[in-house]
Amino acid sequence: MRKMQFAACHPGRSLWRLIGSIIVIMALVACGGDSGTSANNDKDTELAEVSSSSQKAVSSSSVKASSSSVKVSSSSVILSRSEGSSASRSSSSQKIASSSSTPRNEVSSSSVKAASSSSFSKSSNGWSWDIPLEDRLNSKINYGSMTDSRDGQTYKTIKIGNQLWMAQNLNYADSNKTTSLKGSSWCYGDKDENCKVAGRLYTWAAAMDSVGLFNKYGESCGYGVTCWPIYPVQGICPDGWRLPSKRDWEILDSIADGKLRSQTGWEKINGPDSIGFSALPVGVRNNNGFRYAGEYSYFWSSSVFNSSGNPYIMNLNDSYESASLTDGKKYEGRSIRCLENSDLELLASEYVPFDHKKTLANVSKVGKDAYKQFTDTRNGRSYYYITITSTRKETMGKSVTVMVENLNIGEMVHGKKDQSDDSKIEKYCYANDTTKCDEFGGLYQWAEMMQLPSRCNTESCSDLIQPNHRGICPKGWRLFTWDDYEIVRGYDDKFDDGIKGLRSTYRFRGTNQSGFSLTGAGLRKENGTFSGLEEKIAWFRPEEYELDKEIRAHHGLVSASGSSPQEEHRELKTKGFSVRCTKLE
Repeated sequence: MRKMQFAACHPGRSLWRLIGSIIVIMALVACGGDSGTSANNDKDTELAEVSSSSQKAVSSSSVKASSSSVKVSSSSVILSRSEGSSASRSSSSQKIASSSSTPRNEVSSSSVKAASSSSFSKSSNGWSWDIPLEDRLNSKINYGSMTDSRDGQTYKTIKIGNQLWMAQNLNYADSNKTTSLKGSSWCYGDKDENCKVAGRLYTWAAAMDSVGLFNKYGESCGYGVTCWPIYPVQGICPDGWRLPSKRDWEILDSIADGKLRSQTGWEKINGPDSIGFSALPVGVRNNNGFRYAGEYSYFWSSSVFNSSGNPYIMNLNDSYESASLTDGKKYEGRSIRCLENSDLELLASEYVPFDHKKTLANVSKVGKDAYKQFTDTRNGRSYYYITITSTRKETMGKSVTVMVENLNIGEMVHGKKDQSDDSKIEKYCYANDTTKCDEFGGLYQWAEMMQLPSRCNTESCSDLIQPNHRGICPKGWRLFTWDDYEIVRGYDDKFDDGIKGLRSTYRFRGTNQSGFSLTGAGLRKENGTFSGLEEKIAWFRPEEYELDKEIRAHHGLVSASGSSPQEEHRELKTKGFSVRCTKLE
């Protein structure tokens, strides 16, 4: 009887086990099989398509899952750049990282793969290295192209106004040919594949090509070195292209009007990229490693930021639509966009010469009628001049006719070089910028000013100094002397302004009662650097310093703080000072 009961019950248990197995199988299918039609699969895709900029909070109750294998934060969903899992729907361990363990507003490469279509990955905010460069460019723009003959790489180009720009960041990396690249350029995260998207990150020395293999004008520039390059600077750019100057970036920005950033990749504010510049937020390499991908884009310029000695950089970040020019540390790794030289002639023609009337007196005592003009026939440059009569006891009644602008003649040479070519007139321009010569005049070593052999900068040439020494001055004029200065400073000082009355009201903190119109032209130091722009002016006198004839000469120096030159001032002849001339009687 017991055996019969056992026999009768056993088939029942088997049936229930079979029914249970069927229920389990049905549950598994409902919870996410390979069909791709389950509710859970659709929800995963929906979550993966949440834009990082929208930061929409997703409640844990909004996602129904039968397993803890899908973890959802109760506050918000932000997809991690580095912690995403495989996008395969067959994995039951897929995780969506919560905001507590993920950098803000960043979309991981795996989350992009999980999107239902590639159109999402191209339109979303947030950065991913898995999206190819071509997908970051504006598909509606008809780009041109150029090939770098050095390594055969081809770059998209775009015409913006009169400028032809690369529409991609430079990715030149031949450190065998270009030794300045060794240890001074990188792919983001030290991953070669990232350079295919972002180009390389270069130090300023590498950007300027400080070893001078491609262009001497960036030679010896870099960290710990004060450098004033001559423009344009080719730098590490291909032949026929240049590293943009501050002015180049300003021209671009004035046209772009906030349209420089790419349409995707930025964590907060993507750009319309309607002009095709397509700036990508590829970050920077600094002392803390590789940072700010998705947030910032920094581009080197070839121009020096005067107050710090650092170069200007073009800065775009994910919080502002507009770009800004600021200074950057030379040792950091930043991006490069090259600009074709085809617009250089246009740029030159667009330059408006400095209006020297700005520096003249603006007081009734002198008045504009006191000034006359003459033209230096050697280069067609015109200069204002004035006659000043002394009312001071020591020089009472004496008059002198002097130029009220600094002389500007000669061929510019780099500040790092001496004016050693005795076959022509050479000059320095402050910061190696020719427009500074136009505004403030040239800067000259003593032998150049005197028009004596360049050896006279390091040895005595007192036997070659003539009375009324003409030197570099125009015909009918001579070099400014200490006696001339004594007459000039004896001007009718009715307001008791002293030396302040010699300085221009134009950016040199003077009253210019005398009409002498000194401007803060600065100077070139003996090591080839420049200093003192709008803060001081110095000029050599046509005489050597008796106790040290070989290397020193007398000079005058006036600063914006009010200091007055002393008769015994002397300086190294190899410095570069301004020149004023006095009309011959």
